[in-house]
Amino acid sequence: MDATIQIGGPSINLGKETCGSGFFIGGPSKQTSETSQYTFVTAAHVLERIGGDNARFAIRLKRDGQVVRTVITVPIRKSGIRLYAKHPNADISVMRVTLPNNNAHAMVNWPALATDDVFAKLGIHPGDEMFAVGYPLCRMANPQGYPMLRRGVVGTPIHVPGAVLTSFQLDVPTFEGNSGGPVYFDYSGRVIEGVAGIGLAHRYIAGVVSQRMYGSDTPLLMAEVVPAKFIEEAVKLLPPSGQ
Repeated sequence: MDATIQIGGPSINLGKETCGSGFFIGGPSKQTSETSQYTFVTAAHVLERIGGDNARFAIRLKRDGQVVRTVITVPIRKSGIRLYAKHPNADISVMRVTLPNNNAHAMVNWPALATDDVFAKLGIHPGDEMFAVGYPLCRMANPQGYPMLRRGVVGTPIHVPGAVLTSFQLDVPTFEGNSGGPVYFDYSGRVIEGVAGIGLAHRYIAGVVSQRMYGSDTPLLMAEVVPAKFIEEAVKLLPPSGQ
């Protein structure tokens, strides 16, 4: 939750505003004594729906022993040319974002991104519990700008023989503003191949909330999740940190 923020800006639909969620991964790349650069992850459509060259990032800063919500302007395009990397086949975008060093964000840098091999090793299957973090209906949890957490279970098969995992459904209701938020799990102590994983931190980002699921025009109260492997692929499209 510390890594997740709300982003937004003027919508590509004239006269409207749009919002979404996103999160920081990895440790800082030092630039100066005052600022550092981080890798930011969100759903591609969140940035695509923001019109113009700038977005608003509602970050959190540490000031006088308190956490203060602070809205900063972040360039996402230059003269209409995007400054973020968009995955060619998945609803994922990543970009480098410079933050003050007094930011109050704990970056996700534990084993982090679950691959297909991680899903297989841990035996992830329908009914397994996961957590989604974000800003439903653009609402914050408190004045400091923290997101809200929801809990649900995997609602569709993860392993289908001969099929490549491109998305899965999580049994949590989502709304505008949830898109781009992380989905994670913590299966510390889970039994793997007959051996108890006591003391092992099976904590991973499973993916990114992409969209609400519908049956015709009726919401299914489920979220489509883009697997985290696509985050790693998108990050490889970025220039080296600091450039």
